[in-house]
Amino acid sequence: MSSYTGQQLITDAMKELGILASGESPSTDESNDGLIVLNKLIDSWSVEQIIVPVEQKVTVATGGAGPFTTARPLKIKAAYCSSGNISSPVEVCSAEQWAQIIDESRSGTYATKMYCDYAYPTSNVYVWPAATASLTLITFAPLSVFATLSTSIDLPPGYARGLTMNLAVDLATQFGRLDLAQGMMALALQSKGVIISTNKAIFGDNTMPGDPLPQHPAAPGADLKKAA
Repeated sequence: MSSYTGQQLITDAMKELGILASGESPSTDESNDGLIVLNKLIDSWSVEQIIVPVEQKVTVATGGAGPFTTARPLKIKAAYCSSGNISSPVEVCSAEQWAQIIDESRSGTYATKMYCDYAYPTSNVYVWPAATASLTLITFAPLSVFATLSTSIDLPPGYARGLTMNLAVDLATQFGRLDLAQGMMALALQSKGVIISTNKAIFGDNTMPGDPLPQHPAAPGADLKKAA
């Protein structure tokens, strides 16, 4: 991965359009407008499941409904519990599977099942039985937006070009240069297609949860089950 700031991507996109010459920089207003357009582009890519694989560690709590307090994952691919040098796989359940658990009083070292409600903007993760081992989630995460122009984000190979070319198309519209947008469209689609094809080869076609994303504040039986 390589790190890029929002300012770098915006400047590169404007150079691709020919709005800026080599060595020139956008004005403060142009940069700020570009940041808004860039973050809208990233938001739309997340909806299209253009993702970044992220492994995140969550420590199992002893009770209560604790939130999984990072950006909502697009999908939890796998999970496991670890204690010392021993790990045990954890089944990632759908809402229907989670609701079928009857004995909610069980506890032990390792959880065997978990459920995520995929609530927005943070998701709640629940485990069964109540466990003392740490829970590791292998997730597909959305691309991060740029909080400021100077924010630096690590991007996998191909993503910087894809963002630059597609941002150039959006900025051409922003600057009223539809003639430039038309010429950039093929390059933008090609660079985006490379990312989508690579993601499909690595992660498969269906990266989103198979079930609808529930938005209720707590999981079924959350008052009895332990939460991560």
